[in-house]
Amino acid sequence: MPQIDEILGPARPAVGEAAEAFQAVRWLQQVEQCATAYTAQVRAARGSLASNHAVAVDRLDGQLATVSLVAASKLAAVVSDAQQAFYAYGTQVTLIRENAAAIRARAEELVLMLQAYVRRLEDIGQQAGVSAVYSWRSPPPIALPNTGPVRWGNVGHDLTHAMNVPEQLAGQWHATAVEFHRVCDELEVLRASWQALHERRMSAERRLAAALRVPHEMSRWQFTADAGPSAGGGLALISRV
Repeated sequence: MPQIDEILGPARPAVGEAAEAFQAVRWLQQVEQCATAYTAQVRAARGSLASNHAVAVDRLDGQLATVSLVAASKLAAVVSDAQQAFYAYGTQVTLIRENAAAIRARAEELVLMLQAYVRRLEDIGQQAGVSAVYSWRSPPPIALPNTGPVRWGNVGHDLTHAMNVPEQLAGQWHATAVEFHRVCDELEVLRASWQALHERRMSAERRLAAALRVPHEMSRWQFTADAGPSAGGGLALISRV
């Protein structure tokens, strides 16, 4: 019998852990807190400058209003969007991994069933003079092939029973072959579902990548941050390149 990976195919929808995405969400929450604190600091600075009408002070206030506050606002928006993107991605990965585990578990059950059916068909075939190898890719015919003389076995002297042996074997073969085909059909459905999960995973990754693109104007800004709000740190706009 084949390995599960051979049946399900090369796609790997369950690779990686959702925990990494949720860790990114927690880090981005700290960055958002820094941006909020930075905005409050800039506004406080503008408030302290409000009573001074010197030209240099007016220019500084203008810089704070048109650069620092705008930068902090845009940073907060980008970080918020990134949080949502990582959270959505982590949620999707969690669901995909759960579905993948269920598919793999069911595939393992079906493989065990196929192994039992193969042994049963081999036993019937040995009695009926049929020699063939069947698999999920090459299931048996529904009707018992007529390829050789029936091996009667220990039928004794009961001629009526002996005459019924071929019919009994044909019935056993038919019932087993029907179940064999049913399992093969279900495996094909699982293969398709597995591939669909892989496509969902790829789509989730593309959406995450698209959400993390930084707006062009922000690529000219440089921020510096220390340990973060949880450690009493903060954020500052150090240059606009």
